[in-house]
Amino acid sequence: MRLYLMTWVVFALTAVHEITAMTIVYPEMLESRAEDGLKMVKISDDITLTLRSSSIFSEEFFIHSTRDGVPIAYHMSGPETEKNLYHDEERMATVHLSDEDGLNIEGVLGDTLRIKPAEGMERSLDGQVPHTLYEVHYSDEEGDPRHDYGVPKPNATDVTPESRLIFNMGLRIPVLIHPEVYVVVDYTICHAMKFKIKKIARYVAIMFNSANLRYRSMVQPRVQLTVVGIKVTNTASEEPYMVQVEGHAATRNILYGPTIDKFKDYVAQQSYFVSCDIIWLLTGKNMSRWEDKKLIGNSGGFAFVAGVCTKWKVGMTEERYGSYYGVFVLAHEIAHSLGCVHDGAKANAWPAGHIGSADCSYDDGYMMSYKYISPNMYRFSLCCQREVLNIYNRPQYDCLIKRIP
Repeated sequence: MRLYLMTWVVFALTAVHEITAMTIVYPEMLESRAEDGLKMVKISDDITLTLRSSSIFSEEFFIHSTRDGVPIAYHMSGPETEKNLYHDEERMATVHLSDEDGLNIEGVLGDTLRIKPAEGMERSLDGQVPHTLYEVHYSDEEGDPRHDYGVPKPNATDVTPESRLIFNMGLRIPVLIHPEVYVVVDYTICHAMKFKIKKIARYVAIMFNSANLRYRSMVQPRVQLTVVGIKVTNTASEEPYMVQVEGHAATRNILYGPTIDKFKDYVAQQSYFVSCDIIWLLTGKNMSRWEDKKLIGNSGGFAFVAGVCTKWKVGMTEERYGSYYGVFVLAHEIAHSLGCVHDGAKANAWPAGHIGSADCSYDDGYMMSYKYISPNMYRFSLCCQREVLNIYNRPQYDCLIKRIP
């Protein structure tokens, strides 16, 4: 595949501030229908979920890990792994629900509300399992638009990329695009989950299914992410791409610009990443950058614009285990990888034929802005949808057409 040399593009998003407003609730099942999988669950007097079965994994996938330093691969069944995954599209909720030993629910209930079983608490007199309902609050600090874009620096000796060539094929209107994503979960997050394979897979499922609820707003083309693999990081030595900030080990700061560059090189050396459309690093580190000799830590995510299918098909987002605060950032950043810039932004010089989003207002508060205006904050603008269709129709991006068997 022939491409220009491209410098990195930064997308800085807000970081989580704190978790507060915890309440104990006792969810109860109001209705469960075997024929269509629908479940109605009362979380509290104010919240009732209408849940339907979700799917985020491919039919079969591998979880790569290590045992005593030796690589090991677990062959997983997608339907089995996600059998307890549900969503309520109206409430933008994704939960893992199990009723084998009482009703246990964990996951995302909209933008900032979360739920999980309350460890160490006794059940109610009628046997209901206590759960913690809690709010995740974000920093008021917005990402700095000055750091949204690096400048591509084409090398005169590079061959013209395929996307710059004139081609006569007609516009393809896909029924549904399934970008296939391989998720690398870093040591910090895996350690927080005690390296339990199923628990890590469940967390990834909730994160990416929550992102998919936002992608349901795309109409032309329709887009739904598919997770085709997970890397569980068992030791810090397995992530040589992490660029630590000297003197900031206690706060887990990394420099995300150099980190993503090294991660891209790492990905190129692993055979199991070759056929994936996007490889995503989910990190529990604090993504940071130096600016005027100050360490700035308000960056929640990074991606290369239109990096999907190319050697720049990598991206990363922050996540604090248990908060799921990275859901918005995850959906936003993957849209960058699929070609979208921020609403209101002009076209990029790379890839050739990039349209941009100058005719969509940043202030409307869709997914590709930082305005967080409901309900637009759960939706993608028409400009972003147009760009994804544009990328899909370029021969350089034919990985979006092909599926992993």
